Amino acid sequence: MKRANQYCIALLAVVGLSGCDGGGSSSNPAAVDYVYRVPAQRSDGWLVSSLDAEDLDGQRLADMMNRISSQRHDAFLRNILIVKNNKLVFEEYFGDAGIDALSHLQSATKSIVSAIFGIAKSNGYVGSSDDSLFNYFPEYQPLSNPDKEAITLQHVLSMTPGLDWNENSTATFGAQNDNIAAYQSNNYIEYVLQKNVVSTPGTTWNYNSGCPMLLAGIIRNQTGMHIDEFGDQNLFAPLGITDLRWEYQSDGLPLATGGLWIKARDAAKIGQLFLDGGLWNGQQVIAAEWVDASLTAHASPSNDVDYGYLWWTQIRASHRIWYAAGYGGQLIVLVPDSDVTIVINANYTRDTDVTSQRQSDIWYLLTNFILTSI
Repeated sequence: MKRANQYCIALLAVVGLSGCDGGGSSSNPAAVDYVYRVPAQRSDGWLVSSLDAEDLDGQRLADMMNRISSQRHDAFLRNILIVKNNKLVFEEYFGDAGIDALSHLQSATKSIVSAIFGIAKSNGYVGSSDDSLFNYFPEYQPLSNPDKEAITLQHVLSMTPGLDWNENSTATFGAQNDNIAAYQSNNYIEYVLQKNVVSTPGTTWNYNSGCPMLLAGIIRNQTGMHIDEFGDQNLFAPLGITDLRWEYQSDGLPLATGGLWIKARDAAKIGQLFLDGGLWNGQQVIAAEWVDASLTAHASPSNDVDYGYLWWTQIRASHRIWYAAGYGGQLIVLVPDSDVTIVINANYTRDTDVTSQRQSDIWYLLTNFILTSI
């Protein structure tokens, strides 16, 4: 899994990094004798319940909280939430984070971009997933050629366009990193589309933050709205999500690579939406067919990790999980066999060695405590 975690570290962290190395003692202290409390009932769309009522192992979670305290993981963690059977049953915040705090999802944003794109497709703004990518960028047609015409929307959604793109084998924040270079070019979409095809589209998976930016560009071209506005109207409003913000490219394009800030409870709504086949409170927010396609493996980054439409999947602690993942340990985890959604957010730093260790710690907590508690 180390290799897959490295993929998750290579996302857009050009913006929003100053002051993100904070932390401190838990605002809800995880002392040696951790005491569980049922989450607060609020008027945000969530029902709450207890661990016992939803048949979770409270001792495993208490052990996790004690480990967080003893290992000082509360110095970088922001929150851990667990939803089971559509009820919020576990909610802890750390440091200066709290129930109303926004967390930077980093590349977990990509999975939400996929959801917004699916809504645009279902509403008739986008045609078949087999359509050529360049059909949606007539303004960049001079950059096309027969090899590039073979790139379809399906390839973009599964990060298999076959473009010459270097994001994982170079320094995360270095000038040679295509993600950084594209951001600094001030025209991310043009930067991606001018790249050459180096492998047959659909045959090779390569982590490419340009893919969600292309999807955002298609939404802009087809709807006349940027992805933030279209997302507000068609995804976030139906979920009752009103407090969020995006980072932006200098040309005004929202950073679909990893620019979304959102509350932990609202991130959990996205996870539950996918677990419930696109339904929220009886409303079909995302087409069930799109949810199925998104949570189907279309590529294999490694022997034990597969990739859907900007969602990851693997088996952990005997559970098949699907997840959105972002730099620094940002996770939205779906556990379909147990009707569980997990949200974890953490503070992050430009020190990639420190961040890698923090991510490893978070995956350890997820695998050895949370997944074994459900």
